Amino acid sequence: MIASPSPCHDSSDGCLEPTRNELLHLGWQLAGGGASGPPPAWIAICELVQASARVLELGDEVGSARHLAAARAQVAQLRDGMSPELEREIASLLEGHREPAGAGWLALSPAELRAIVEHRTARTSGARASFAAMIGARAAGGSPARIADIAHCAGELGIAQRMAEALIPQHDDLRALRPSWAWVWTAEVADAPSWVRLGRWARQISRTGADPTPLAQLLQQFAARHGVEQARARIELARRALDRIHP
Repeated sequence: MIASPSPCHDSSDGCLEPTRNELLHLGWQLAGGGASGPPPAWIAICELVQASARVLELGDEVGSARHLAAARAQVAQLRDGMSPELEREIASLLEGHREPAGAGWLALSPAELRAIVEHRTARTSGARASFAAMIGARAAGGSPARIADIAHCAGELGIAQRMAEALIPQHDDLRALRPSWAWVWTAEVADAPSWVRLGRWARQISRTGADPTPLAQLLQQFAARHGVEQARARIELARRALDRIHP
């Protein structure tokens, strides 16, 4: 059995998800890479592109461009340089981090909100996890089919672990009115009047910069009723899928 990433890791920005280095090495291993591990250039490319995506999600276009330029410099050191396929994968990853949130999602039905958050999670956390594993598998010389399988399974793990992270609502998400899994689970269990009050409270925090801690604590209570088992089940499915891929 292949050892898949441990469930959660703390990172400097408060996000709980598999470390980029861990997923890159997992992709390398699953694609048949040797004991020496991925070449340093591929590791640097992964780190820099991921950093570009993260700051872009916060609206920092300049910082994102700076990280991306550094990543391109690393790619130039590779024997084959920047392939069109890698170019497309980087562009897709970054584009998913440009999607605006806005407050309109507060008026959606629970089912519509779930679909929005599922899509957004796939385009951010899922895409970052997929990209890291893909880089490792590509560095190992995996076949296109194997690289695609590894990237898909890693993406599912990234989504699952973002769900686990959402059990503790992030203050930055609340201030920015970003839809999250905590809001999905709250919408699915709260009655209509409670949902309206929560929406007003969220808008006020976003508008005035008030302390989001009380709202985060309340959302955490709602999420605990509904989200723990969903997150755990999604993580287990993703890990089983990874274990079925043999180098």
